[in-house]
Amino acid sequence: MQEVFWEDNNASIKYSSGKWSRAYGTIYHGSAVMRTRRLGDSMSVSFQGSAIKFMGAQGWDHGSFLVNLDGEETIVDGYCCGPNGGVPQVIQFEATGLSTTSHTLNITNSAAGPSGTVLEVDALLITPHPETKYAFKSHISLVAFFVLLAIILVAVRRRLIRLAHTTSYQMLPMTSNPPASSASTPAAPSALHRRDKGTPHPYFNESGASGSGSGTGSQTVPQYYAPPATDPQLDDALVERIAQRLARLVHEDAPPTYETTTAA
Repeated sequence: MQEVFWEDNNASIKYSSGKWSRAYGTIYHGSAVMRTRRLGDSMSVSFQGSAIKFMGAQGWDHGSFLVNLDGEETIVDGYCCGPNGGVPQVIQFEATGLSTTSHTLNITNSAAGPSGTVLEVDALLITPHPETKYAFKSHISLVAFFVLLAIILVAVRRRLIRLAHTTSYQMLPMTSNPPASSASTPAAPSALHRRDKGTPHPYFNESGASGSGSGTGSQTVPQYYAPPATDPQLDDALVERIAQRLARLVHEDAPPTYETTTAA
């Protein structure tokens, strides 16, 4: 994984109240460092990653400092180079193979060197865990799936409501006693049946007389009525089957229950 730089002024880095000040120069990473000369001054940072590096500086006026990572302490000597010498952007502490839990790094200016007590904090280099990236992608994918699932459920429900509002009539022959609630007028036979050219109408004899008259070819003309419209109902069984199918896709133990509304 690629290392991530946290500069000396990163908001996650906390400095103790003391003699900390910011020094600038092109020799530093990000053109600046946090510096102190007072013993006991410290910085602290919490992070998550598989590795961390502390970048500071060595110099003739630097002392030694104490590094504490999750309770394990290490003394680092920052002195080098003789009078007026120094080396910027030095990796002075490194830890690898860290667990996926949160870690805390503390650095304390602990002791004077031969010519001074300077401590400089330039940057931290943190290596993220590979699982962090994949877990983030997995989380986004799961959110996208549930958003898509919600859109599908809304679309299905709207479709069922539209179907419920579509009233379908079936023309049925009337008996001798048509339903009392039917107020429709019987339709003419010619409006209900298609007749090809040259084909006698099935409800009239050859002489053109109505089938209600006498004769061997006479037939009784049936009357038709449309059944009274009833309140449309949503197909609850269909909604339940769709919900169960979608629940199995997300590996739930039981299908969710959806409340359906009867269209008025």
